[in-house]
Amino acid sequence: MGSLHAGHISLVKRARAENKQVVVSIFVNPTQFAAHEDLAKYPRTLNEDLELLRGLADIVLAPSDSIELYPPGSNTVVDLGDAFGSSGGGESRARPHFFKGVATICAKLFNIV
Repeated sequence: MGSLHAGHISLVKRARAENKQVVVSIFVNPTQFAAHEDLAKYPRTLNEDLELLRGLADIVLAPSDSIELYPPGSNTVVDLGDAFGSSGGGESRARPHFFKGVATICAKLFNIV
């Protein structure tokens, strides 16, 4: 989701070492946020992120807004059932919508790539 740090960059460097091409996505995914969470406050550091990725990524997929990935009328979701439901621990208990949002955006981005 951007706001890259050393852990992200280490993963990209490993991908570079093991693959001919590296694609990185940067997208603050609204479906990972519940109505009471502040999506607007999530850090957006695209210019800095692009600089960190210079020479490491062949392609950076950075949709400008959610219309590109969630167009009007779109209802595609990845339903994980109870695999990460509220009966689980940690993130799934505190934010039961979170993993459905993550799985959905990952499927969409993987399909684009």
